[in-house]
Amino acid sequence: MGEEVFAENDQLYIGTKLSISIKELTVWQSSLSIFPIEVKTLRNNLAAAKAYINSYGKPGGMKQFAGSSCFERETMRLLEERSSGLLNALANDSMEEAAFYAIRLMGLGPGLTPSGDDFLVGLFAVIHLPQSPISKYQPWCREVVNEAAELTNEISYMALKKAAWGQVRESMGQMLHSLMYESKENMLLGLSAVLDIGSSSGTDIALGIISGLDLNLEQRWR
Repeated sequence: MGEEVFAENDQLYIGTKLSISIKELTVWQSSLSIFPIEVKTLRNNLAAAKAYINSYGKPGGMKQFAGSSCFERETMRLLEERSSGLLNALANDSMEEAAFYAIRLMGLGPGLTPSGDDFLVGLFAVIHLPQSPISKYQPWCREVVNEAAELTNEISYMALKKAAWGQVRESMGQMLHSLMYESKENMLLGLSAVLDIGSSSGTDIALGIISGLDLNLEQRWR
């Protein structure tokens, strides 16, 4: 604690205690797979993913659980009410109503990155899939996030801000790719990696992703 961190001569220094070579570092860019034309694999994997999350997802945020306190039950009720309202509004292209619910999800729920924020990060990732039927909502993501700075903490705000431009962590991109294109076994490996994020954050992100993919399938057949 309190050590100065600085870079010099291709080395990152943490005080006098540690130095790390950064000479071979390259810039990593988030990359999301194209939404598929053939969606049979996606449909099958979505069903399996929902069952897996129901059994192994971590409760306490978007995933309901019994035996919670009155405060926790009310928080989960609000998360369910607002996320459902958001998805219904998007399904009907009611963008002002969608913004109303999205803004009220921000900062809602437990954790360093609140559950409502994590759900939105997952949803924003799906909106940014190339050739996604709901990619038309990309400008909406950025408009909504402009309201987020005062509604949540700095760490969570940065995750939302990046996701609003399609920039998400590698494990999320891998989960999305495996849901759309890979076997059930590979998909579950990708899903498990996301579920391992934080306490309930991974489950909240995964549920945002799955909700977005469901919305894609609904929009595709309009």
